[in-house]
Amino acid sequence: MRILFLSTVLIAAVLAISGAGQTRDMAFDASYDVYWKGFRVFTSNISTDVKAGKYTAKADFYPRGFAKLFVSGKSDVVSTGVLKEDGIAQAREWRVDGRWDGEDSRRYIKFHQDGRVDQMTLEVPEDWNEFPVKPIPDELRQGPDPMSFLVSMLRAPWHYFDNKDSGADFQMNMIDGFGVQRYSLNCLAEDHELEEKKSRSPYAGKTRLCTIKSKQLAGFIDIEAMTPEQRKKYDKQKAKADKKREKRRRKAEKERQKAIAKAKKTGEEIDLNDTSGQIQVWFQYFEDQRAYIPVRAQLPPRMGRATLYLASLTSSLPGQQKAR
Repeated sequence: MRILFLSTVLIAAVLAISGAGQTRDMAFDASYDVYWKGFRVFTSNISTDVKAGKYTAKADFYPRGFAKLFVSGKSDVVSTGVLKEDGIAQAREWRVDGRWDGEDSRRYIKFHQDGRVDQMTLEVPEDWNEFPVKPIPDELRQGPDPMSFLVSMLRAPWHYFDNKDSGADFQMNMIDGFGVQRYSLNCLAEDHELEEKKSRSPYAGKTRLCTIKSKQLAGFIDIEAMTPEQRKKYDKQKAKADKKREKRRRKAEKERQKAIAKAKKTGEEIDLNDTSGQIQVWFQYFEDQRAYIPVRAQLPPRMGRATLYLASLTSSLPGQQKAR
């Protein structure tokens, strides 16, 4: 699920905050709600724990409200590893256990100390594998996993926040059992005023905006290995997807031209950078935690324009109270 990936972004970001560049003990509990077309449809509860240079991150993910009419189930994610001297995460184990619509699924990866995959298990319902997939090449069978990958990748914003001249993307590969993706992160140097949404989250105001882009490197569908029936079904689905993609492109171009025409009349400056295929994440600085924490994130239109809101953040270390 693409929304599950975005939830994982936030899981790892909280862990990155607690571990980046330091080894002191820290622990957080956070809750994020996913809204789609004005309705709360999913919730993810996150816990992270960093002690003596080792980390554990856990999360659950389940539907809410009317979404339960269309899908039922829950996923649980766990990642463990160690923090190197520079604060970058080195994964040891990662797993996702889920049960959706009465069917169980499991993804598990164990890593060598050098980051290479030692063991990888993928157990999913048959209808998840309706088409044959090319095997992951040996040279790409290495960590990090999604959460540990994001622990490292989302450590980059702190560098960008401190360096006003930085504009380069931070890139890294990620393996998740299905394939390998290359993700790149870029953060704007200037502050962004995030609109208040009191009914969904108490967090708004001064933030830093980052974008995440992705490129698939492995896990491609193997057309040559398809049966005639599979090829017929694949061609039909591809044609339908291409049609939707073209419709989105035309709509985006129309909106872009309208924005340009309006800017010419008003003299207003507009940003014409294409962010339609990117995930956007807003970070806010918490003085008591001495860290930037993701308070909102948004999927691109092709993923359904779902938005995640930080509903609550609590320190789970003894003697510390709710962050805000």
